[in-house]
Amino acid sequence: MELTDQHEVDQRIDSDFEFVKQFGDNWRDNFGSLKNLLRQFYSLNAVTRLLLAEKSKPDLVIFSRVDVRYETPIEIPNLRPGTLYTPWFDKYHGLNDRFALGDFETMVVYGGRQSLIRQYCEETKKPLGAESYLPWYAKREGLRTRDLRSMNFSRVRANGVVRPIDASLKGKLKYHFKEGLTAMGLRR
Repeated sequence: MELTDQHEVDQRIDSDFEFVKQFGDNWRDNFGSLKNLLRQFYSLNAVTRLLLAEKSKPDLVIFSRVDVRYETPIEIPNLRPGTLYTPWFDKYHGLNDRFALGDFETMVVYGGRQSLIRQYCEETKKPLGAESYLPWYAKREGLRTRDLRSMNFSRVRANGVVRPIDASLKGKLKYHFKEGLTAMGLRR
């Protein structure tokens, strides 16, 4: 597979970018973060194509963004087919998209999520956002989702500033409270 520079990637995602822009700017940063999200999706597709080109099918596939610093070891759950495992925190009314793991087939689906962004915007009439799009896409593709509750990581910004998650008792209680409301149908 050939390496592609950012200009070439931007040319390849331009039609999707122009389409999804009409639904709004989730980040209110003149669509800069939206462009980065589409670049991320392009990269996920490229890595997924490489994964599919391999002769073997690994039992476990992990996708992780490069801007994370792990604070605790990753505990690998007993994988269920068709189940996407993502972090318990920073879900923003969706799923944290900075890290995911699952079996080979699940992660091939995960890696191809650029494919339905136009459909998402048309159906929901909402701006494309990473965390809100991921559960919609997973459901559409028939994937179950599970939280990785033992995992903690911080984001490291390009300028070196570390943005830790709230893994305090208060932060975890807030998570469990929201999960309880969701389970009772009182929160989406």
